[in-house]
Amino acid sequence: MNKHLIKFLLTLSCYFISYSLFSQGATVYVGYSSAKNQHEMLTVEGTKHTGYHIGADGKLGDEQFYFLVGGQWHKLSFLSTNKAKFSPDDPTLKIIKGRAGVAFKLFGIGDIFTTRLRFIGNIDYIFEYPQETNPDLNLNEAVAGISSGLEFDISFITLNFEYQKGFFNMINQTDQSSLNFFTANLGVSF
Repeated sequence: MNKHLIKFLLTLSCYFISYSLFSQGATVYVGYSSAKNQHEMLTVEGTKHTGYHIGADGKLGDEQFYFLVGGQWHKLSFLSTNKAKFSPDDPTLKIIKGRAGVAFKLFGIGDIFTTRLRFIGNIDYIFEYPQETNPDLNLNEAVAGISSGLEFDISFITLNFEYQKGFFNMINQTDQSSLNFFTANLGVSF
């Protein structure tokens, strides 16, 4: 089956599951991802792992405050670079994120424009990386972190900027190897 079709079906499934669970709304989106590991075995100083993500979040609440639950699929360059690239180079690192959190309205202008502050807990499942690149590199399958960010809504269009601070070490039995993320995405809310 075509990889793009699988990605599309995964995103569509996340959307319908989120929408059915949280009838007050959902957002589907695509965006830029940048990740940095604190350990130089994975990320060389001054570089990052860049790529893209797709995702969907379900919302439960109102305009002032809502809970969200969702998922994201990330594809990043495994080898770190000093360039910001939307299209990752081979070999790649693939991560699925489960997310749950809250969003608070900061201010708005009628129903047209709203700004929110978001706090989200993440569980990141690392399901594909090139083990042949470094046979001594043993990544943990799952890590976790907490994100904070800003959400800008213009009518039904949503723009989000988030920073995730990793809690657990990404490299097995290696201190100071948590994974931190910066993401920016553009989506449509229903």
